[in-house]
Amino acid sequence: MEGPHFEFRPVTRADKAAVNALCSKIWGGEDYLPGCFDSWVADERGRFTACVLDGRVIGLGKLSFLAPGHAWLEGLRKDPDVQVKGVGKAMCLEQLRVLAGLPGIRSVRFSAYAHNPPTIALNESLGFKRVDTYTVKSKVLRGGQGRAFGRALKEPSPRGFSLRPAAADAVMERFKKAGWFRRYRLEAWKAYPLDACPALRPDDTVLEAVDQAGASVGAIAWALDTLKRQVSILALSADAPAVAAALCHAAENAGRDAGLYSMEAIVPLDRALCGMFDKAGYRSWDTEEDFLVYEYPLAELARHAT
Repeated sequence: MEGPHFEFRPVTRADKAAVNALCSKIWGGEDYLPGCFDSWVADERGRFTACVLDGRVIGLGKLSFLAPGHAWLEGLRKDPDVQVKGVGKAMCLEQLRVLAGLPGIRSVRFSAYAHNPPTIALNESLGFKRVDTYTVKSKVLRGGQGRAFGRALKEPSPRGFSLRPAAADAVMERFKKAGWFRRYRLEAWKAYPLDACPALRPDDTVLEAVDQAGASVGAIAWALDTLKRQVSILALSADAPAVAAALCHAAENAGRDAGLYSMEAIVPLDRALCGMFDKAGYRSWDTEEDFLVYEYPLAELARHAT
């Protein structure tokens, strides 16, 4: 029996209402994708694609390039009201077909939540291989419409140390010893490859904690993500939990001042690091070790060419 005939085309600004309606049915209406819509449509390097059936947008997918030649697949969506199978697989195959026709592809990756079995099973069946695992730690700053959410982290009272801006190169060795920046810059559920991307960018914020003698006792780096309305903690290193709490609190204040809604860190698999985030009020969603990086073997890409 012949399956449904899917069509694929670029998402345009005229699709905004349809995309918003589809995304309103996902994650209780808290899907981040509508906030990215304009930038994804305007992205000339990547492709924002709609899966269409009988003239209706029933699926979405975004092909991004984190650096030249480094493809990142994200934003895979299916309208939950559509009782048609195979949308996700068809979208993935379409993206691989597009990539097979492009020169200079160096990597094809995506991230998956460990507790999303259908996505994992689908992509493993297509040939994607799991290559890295991390733990997501998050904290909500405010609820919908800007309402304060939950109990904010109590204002720390640092004793014996102070916080000051720092240059990235002054604290990079500390970050690396703590396990950050081994292969990627991890931000907003993306893994930027360090062989083609900087670990820290000029617009990132870097703070260092120093004791009364001027010696370093900790550091933090973060980026403000206005599209996903969150602060991404890029790295944290501290000699004591009180130092970590003070550094996290500074990042949270920056997020509140910017009107953002949440904090997020994608943390290396290190019990001490995860414990510091826990003590600062951060939590995993279901379990730790929940951020999975998948990669497609480049040798297999040619078979998708048309």
